[in-house]
Amino acid sequence: MCGICGIRRFDNSLPDERLLTAMNAALYHRGPDGAGAHIAPGIGLAMCRLSIVDLTTGDQPIYNEDRSVVIVFNGEIYNHVEIREQLISKGHFYRTRSDTESILHAYDQYGLAAADHLRGMFAFAVWDSATEILYLARDRLGEKPLYYAELPNELIFASEIKALLHHPGLTPEVDEAALDLYLTLNYVPAPHTMFKGIRKLPAGHRLVVRGREVCLEPYWDVTIESAATLPDEGEAAAELRRRFTLAVEERLMADVPLGAYLSGGVDSTLVVGLMSRAMDRPVDTYSVGFDESASGTAKFNTDAQFAILASRAFKTNHRPIILSRADRIAELIPSIITQMDEPLANPNALATYLVARQARADGLKVLLTGDGGDELFAGYERYALDLRVSQYQKLPQALRRVVLSPLLRLAGGGAGKLADKANLESPIDRYLSWHTIFAQTKKKQLLTRPLNSNWIEVSSATIGPYMLRGHSTVFQDRLMTTDLKLWLPEESNMRVDKAAMLASIETRAPYLSHPVVEFVAKLPFDLKLRNGMSKYLLKRAFADLLPSAIARRPKMGFASPASKWLRRELRPLAEKMLSSAALAESGYFRTEVVADLLGSHIHNRAYHLNQLWSLLTFQIWFFHYIARKEIL
Repeated sequence: MCGICGIRRFDNSLPDERLLTAMNAALYHRGPDGAGAHIAPGIGLAMCRLSIVDLTTGDQPIYNEDRSVVIVFNGEIYNHVEIREQLISKGHFYRTRSDTESILHAYDQYGLAAADHLRGMFAFAVWDSATEILYLARDRLGEKPLYYAELPNELIFASEIKALLHHPGLTPEVDEAALDLYLTLNYVPAPHTMFKGIRKLPAGHRLVVRGREVCLEPYWDVTIESAATLPDEGEAAAELRRRFTLAVEERLMADVPLGAYLSGGVDSTLVVGLMSRAMDRPVDTYSVGFDESASGTAKFNTDAQFAILASRAFKTNHRPIILSRADRIAELIPSIITQMDEPLANPNALATYLVARQARADGLKVLLTGDGGDELFAGYERYALDLRVSQYQKLPQALRRVVLSPLLRLAGGGAGKLADKANLESPIDRYLSWHTIFAQTKKKQLLTRPLNSNWIEVSSATIGPYMLRGHSTVFQDRLMTTDLKLWLPEESNMRVDKAAMLASIETRAPYLSHPVVEFVAKLPFDLKLRNGMSKYLLKRAFADLLPSAIARRPKMGFASPASKWLRRELRPLAEKMLSSAALAESGYFRTEVVADLLGSHIHNRAYHLNQLWSLLTFQIWFFHYIARKEIL
C-alpha cells in the first residue's frame, strides 16, 4: 500500500523537484516505511511506501529491463504470481518479488490493456519514455483513489487531493456542481470533486496522456442485470462459494501480520470464518462499541454484541474498541473529516479510523473487511422497500389513484412515502428518493443564492448512465447497479480507505473481487432477496459456516451515536461552525434555516442528523481547505 503522485510536463522540461517532494510528503501517512522518486525530462513520479509484500526488494519506482518504462503503484495485485509466471515464459526478466513489477511487465507485454489482466485493488502510474505516454489507472470497483488536475503546461496527479494542493497554480475553490451533488447525496461522485479544477479518476477507468492530449476511457464495466433464465440454485451456490473463498484466500497475501474488521453482520462474519479456516493462527479481529452510560460502564451496541458471538464461533483474538463519552470526540471528528479531502458526510468514518488505529498499535498493517456485500446481495433495506414499490405499481392504475394512494397518504409514515415513490416517472428521481439529504425544494430554502449548476444536467450525467442502462425488468437491479458504480466507490470505499490510511492501515474487501462481482451481477434478484430475506444465496452457500443467530439477524446498518453527540460532545463545535459568522464566511447557507435545523435537533424537537452532519462536514472542510483557518 502506498501513496503516489506525479507531474507530467507537456513541454518535456524537468518537473519541479521541490514541488514533487512536497506532494509526496503530504502522503506520508499512506506510506511511512519508505519513499522514492523518478525525475526525468517531462516526468516526475514519487511514492511513499507501506511495505506489505516483498519487504526487501519491493521499493519503488520500479523499472523494466531497459529502464524505458517506470511505475509507481498503490494497492495489491492478488494474482501477481500467476502473471509473473506467464510473463517470464514470454521472456520477461524480474528483479524483485513485488506485485508492482508484474504490472510493469504486463504493460510491456499488453500495453494499455495491462489493467485487464490484474486481479486486485490499485491505482498506478506508468511512464513510457519511448512513446512519451503517461498511463494512469484505477481499479474496477474504486478501492483506491486517484485524483488529477490539468494545468496550462502540465498534468498533476496524486492519491489524495491534499498533495495536489501544494501546486502553486491551484487555488482551492468550491466546484458548485459538486456542491449540488453533495447536498443531495452526502458525498461527491466521480468524476467531480468539491475542488474546482480537480477531477477524480472514476473506478474502472484509465487516463492516457499523449503529449497534451488527455484521454479518459473505461477499461471495465458491469451492470447488475438478472439472467433471463434461472440457474440451478445448487450449482450457483457452489460457484459463489468457490469464487468467494478464493477471493478471501487471495487477500491473505502478505509478508506482515493481518486481521479483520468484524462488525457481527453476515458479510464480515463470513470473511472472518473463511480466514479462520485458511490461517494457521487465530484471526485478530476488531469491532467498535459505544459507551453511552454516565457511569462509564461499557454498554455494547448490537453490532459489537454480534461481533463477540462471531469471535467465539471462530475462536478469534478479538478486541472490541469502546468509544466512551470521555474520549475527545470533538477533536477526532474534524481530523477525520479533513482527512477525507472533500466533504463526505458519514460519521461512521470515525469507527473505521478507531479500528485501524488500534490494529496499527497492535502491530498489524492489513485488515480485511466485509464491504460490498450489501450492494451485491441486496442487503440494504431500501432494496426490499423498493420491491414493494414495484409490486404496488403492478396494481390497476385506477385502484391506485382513486382508492389506495389517498388512503396510504392519509395513513402517513412509510406507506405514504412508498406510494409517492410509485408515482415518480423518472428512474433517476426514484433512485434519488432513497438517497436524498436535501431535496431540490429544501436546497432553494437553504442556499443563499442559486448555485452555478444545472441540476437536471448534472444529475442526468452523473446518475443517468447507470440508472438507464441494461434491459432488466427488475427495477431493483438498476438501483443496485447505480449504488455499485457510485455509492460504493465514492462513498463507502473512499471513507474506508482514507480513514484507515490515516492510521497507515491497508484494507482489503473480498466481496469486491471482480470475478465475484461479475458472477453475482448476473444472478436473478430472487437469489439475492427472497421472501424478505436478503443475501439468500450467500447464506445458502455458506450455511455450514455462518452462525445461525447471525444468519437470522435482520439487517442493521452500523450506527454511531452521532445524533446524541450533536446534543452533547459536539454541540460547541456545531454551534461554532454553523454560527451566523461561520456561515457568512462560507457564504452558501441561510443562517435562519440552519439555526432552525440545529436548534430543533439539539432540543429534541426533531431529528435532523443527516442534514446537520452534511452541513457541519462542509463547513469544517471549507474552513480547512478554502478559508485555511483553524477549526478548533
